[in-house]
Amino acid sequence: MADFRPLGFGSQGSLAPVLYLDTSASSAALLDAADRRTGAVRDLLEALGDCKLSDHQPAALSQVARAALLLLDDAADLQNAARLAHAAELGAAVGGIAGKTAGTRRQGGNA
Repeated sequence: MADFRPLGFGSQGSLAPVLYLDTSASSAALLDAADRRTGAVRDLLEALGDCKLSDHQPAALSQVARAALLLLDDAADLQNAARLAHAAELGAAVGGIAGKTAGTRRQGGNA
């Protein structure tokens, strides 16, 4: 079942939360979304590095910086959620193994 949590303030662009992430998503899915945003920032900065901004375009650099910041804030929130999801996945896996081992010991002791 989906468990939505608002992205951080830097990602919102408004005072009220409007962007959410599904914290029940797998760590792999969350990391993929974070990687896509980080890649977009990398591409944006690479393109900017190839441009020659004149004095007549002072707002362009500011606009690019704001776009990069929004994407990086999203990526950071997604990475944090992925870490939590990964820890939960590991905990579930360890718990499942521990339960199976305990059951095996009980069955072996009864035999």
